Amino acid sequence: MATLEELVSVLVEILGEIKALNQRVDKIEDYLIDMTVAVESIKNITESIDDNVHTIKLDVDSIDNTVQNIDVSVG
Repeated sequence: MATLEELVSVLVEILGEIKALNQRVDKIEDYLIDMTVAVESIKNITESIDDNVHTIKLDVDSIDNTVQNIDVSVG
């Protein structure tokens, strides 16, 4: 049977391992927060690109209509 001193030593070792695991979990949480911020940033950039593409499409449609009107006027 283990002595009280041996049991305390094992418990201290277990608590040290738990502390190390908690520190790793904290680092993982920080990493996940950073990744969430990065994904949100990418989402915002993508939405901005989508808006720009839509604006360009409207501009191209407008230019196409203008060219068609010129063709009708000249034709």
